[in-house]
Amino acid sequence: MQLLRSSMHFVDGPDGLISFDVHRTRRRTLAIQVHVDGRVVVRAPQRASLREIRGVVREKRDWIDRKRREFAVRSREIQALRRQAETTRYYLGRPYSLQVSLADLEGVRLVNGSMSVAVNNLDPDHVDGVLDAWYRDRAREELGSRIDLCMERVRPLRVRRPEFRYRKMRTQWGSCSSQGRVTLNTELVKAPWRCIDYVIVHELCHLRELNHSPRYYALLERVMPDWHARREALENLSVCF
Repeated sequence: MQLLRSSMHFVDGPDGLISFDVHRTRRRTLAIQVHVDGRVVVRAPQRASLREIRGVVREKRDWIDRKRREFAVRSREIQALRRQAETTRYYLGRPYSLQVSLADLEGVRLVNGSMSVAVNNLDPDHVDGVLDAWYRDRAREELGSRIDLCMERVRPLRVRRPEFRYRKMRTQWGSCSSQGRVTLNTELVKAPWRCIDYVIVHELCHLRELNHSPRYYALLERVMPDWHARREALENLSVCF
């Protein structure tokens, strides 16, 4: 939708002045958006008067302030998790403190709640490379070990065991091709078993419905009734990865 004009305005709010940007568009109704960074945008019809817009913002000011506070709390939580992630690595849902040391023989070991990484070069990119290789190897073993269990779960759907592939992906936990090939993100090995199983079952259901239609979600609900909670758990954890 084309934006025609933008301007900044203010109204009184419970926590002080509320600034809002007005975007005039070719829409018929007025809508208020509160962004994660606290910005308030009012998308208004071209003929809506500023008085009318201000009135609507005043009516919604409690809601606007509440959304801003919620986003501020969430932003602080995310920043704290990211700071923790700088010295923490996850494996199968458990956090491990990262310990890096110089050694001739490179490798990764889990010792007493620590992820001990031995490298012959302390360059951060090199350390990340050693960790990525370890996660990739572990993903093939651990994710592969869940396939039989997940195939049993989807047995009522009468799907054949597909070919599985593993690779690191930036935007997907898994995918299913039209040829019936399932690809799993090696980063998934950082998540707990219930989340891993959710992703595998999610992709296996696509062997019957290669879409996200109501029919697809009916299949998923049938074989994994608690998929909502599993997906939410994975989304909450992903900020740490």
